Amino acid sequence: ISQWSKSNYSTFRPVFNGGNIDAVIEQGDKALNNNKDEEALNAYKKALNMEPDNTAINRKIAKAQHKLKDYKSAEENLKIYINQNPNDAEAWIELGEAQRQRGMYSNAITSFETALNLDNSNDLAKRSILETKNNITSIYSPQRAYEEKRISGWDARTGGELGSKLGRDLQNGKGCLCR
Repeated sequence: ISQWSKSNYSTFRPVFNGGNIDAVIEQGDKALNNNKDEEALNAYKKALNMEPDNTAINRKIAKAQHKLKDYKSAEENLKIYINQNPNDAEAWIELGEAQRQRGMYSNAITSFETALNLDNSNDLAKRSILETKNNITSIYSPQRAYEEKRISGWDARTGGELGSKLGRDLQNGKGCLCR
C-alpha cells in the first residue's frame, strides 16, 4: 500500500499498486451497465482481492454472475453478503431469484418471504412468491415430474393422493425440485 485515498464512504481506503479500489469498482459498474458482464465480473473480482472483507463487492459479483447465468455462484456470493447484511430486503430478493433460476423453489420462496418480512410493502417480493408458486404447478406437472425423476416415489402416473399431496406441498413452498 503506497498511499491512501478518501472514498465516498467518508473513510480512508487504500490505493494498491497505483490502483484505487473505488476506480476498479466504478470500472465494473460501467461495464455491467454496458452489458459487458464478463469485464464487470473481472473488475469486481479484482476489487474483492484488494479488499476481501468488503461484502458489498460480493453482491456486485453476484449481479454480474446472475447476468452471466451462473446462478450457483451468484447464490454463494449473495449468501456471503447477506450474512453480514441480513436486513437488506433487495438482496434477499436477488438470492431468491438465483435460487428460482436453479429450480430451488422452496428456498426461493423462503428468501422472497424473508424480503417481505423485512419490507412488507415490497411488491416485487409479493410478485416473486406468487410467480414461484405458479412455476411449480405450471412447469412441473405430476406426470412430467415423474418422467424426469424430479421426485422419487411420486406416483404421478396414477394421479393418486400421494401425487396430489406432493403437488400441493410444493406449491406451498414445501420440498424442492432441484436441477
